[in-house]
Amino acid sequence: MHRDLTPMLSRQGVGRYKLTKAGLEKLEFPLPPKPEQAAIVRALSTWDQAIATSEGLLVNAQLQMDGLLQQLLIKPTVRGDWNTRPISEISERIQRRANEDQELPILMISSGSGFVRQDEKYSRFMAGKSVENYIALDQGEFAYNKGNSKSYEFGCVFSLNTYERGLVPNVYVCFKLSPELNAVFYEHLFRADFLHDQLGALVNTGVRNNGLLNIKPVDFLACQVPVPPLDVQNRIAEVLTTAAKRVALQERDLELLKQEKTALMSQLLTGKRRVKLLDTEAEVQA
Repeated sequence: MHRDLTPMLSRQGVGRYKLTKAGLEKLEFPLPPKPEQAAIVRALSTWDQAIATSEGLLVNAQLQMDGLLQQLLIKPTVRGDWNTRPISEISERIQRRANEDQELPILMISSGSGFVRQDEKYSRFMAGKSVENYIALDQGEFAYNKGNSKSYEFGCVFSLNTYERGLVPNVYVCFKLSPELNAVFYEHLFRADFLHDQLGALVNTGVRNNGLLNIKPVDFLACQVPVPPLDVQNRIAEVLTTAAKRVALQERDLELLKQEKTALMSQLLTGKRRVKLLDTEAEVQA
């Protein structure tokens, strides 16, 4: 039930209101018969159980993914099973600018989801005139965002997969892997925060006022990454991609269940939709 509460509020200043006790006592709430209340509780409890089950499946999928990352990526590197090389030796740094007649989406890296449109994340365009200095990144190329976050303490690396081309801030360190490497293998490697310790060792004075770590592009590109044989890269990439898809599927299913429950609540708890009672419950109500 939605209604205007303004008459029940006392003004506390410009744009500030407080719900008073007298106003609270005047509020009206939908009050279905007790049997119908019980039926609504049962209906919503069913959704709660489904959500709890979905959350458990998601946790299991995430644990499996974490285990595979450790088993297939981290441990072999720690054991010295593979040669390691600096990023600069297996990639080409990208610093190209877009043509003036090209209209490209302005992108940024979110530590939780990778590349996102700036105008969608902030509901407005923020680059301004500085867009002329942005880097034109092509699909399949990588960028290092040296802004720290809860997920990535020393910045994160993502590849551009959702757009054919986009503009990214020139503070990102952008690079393209050599064609003889499996880019998907390195996507998983970077998502696993493989560079955490190496990047942490490069930070001397912490975080600047603008939120960017003081890591120079040349130092980032000097970080070492494993370079297993291509057939090994291919097999690992396939396994990890399958596991990542399973996680994404569970995340989507969980979000859909939560949305459906929210929609159902808005209908059942406001009386827009009534629960059909069993005959025995209807008799009790009568």
